[in-house]
Amino acid sequence: MTEKIKPEDKELIRKLAQTTQANRNVHVTVVGHTDTEGSHAYNYALGERRAQSVAKMLIANGIPSGQIVTVSRGETDLKVPTADGVALRANRRATVNKETRIIEPGKPEPLKITVKEY
Repeated sequence: MTEKIKPEDKELIRKLAQTTQANRNVHVTVVGHTDTEGSHAYNYALGERRAQSVAKMLIANGIPSGQIVTVSRGETDLKVPTADGVALRANRRATVNKETRIIEPGKPEPLKITVKEY
């Protein structure tokens, strides 16, 4: 799978890279999505491969790998609802969520705050 960065997304990636390099409390979650063509198991694996591909692009653009998590939603979170077995480009996508993790005094787990979806 060859992914290309759209020109309008290059500036967002640059800004995201600067933010994550400057603040180790910023983490990025890449979520892979698919359409409904193929089995659920296949689409789950495809969503993970899609998320990994985008994560590699983000790393190549300066975002530290330790601050990136990948997740697959497969065909469970469609952008455009369709019946099973429908190939629709709009549903084949990845979303990138930037989170700031704040460690509160006296609490062992950081609080996750979703700042923006790219």
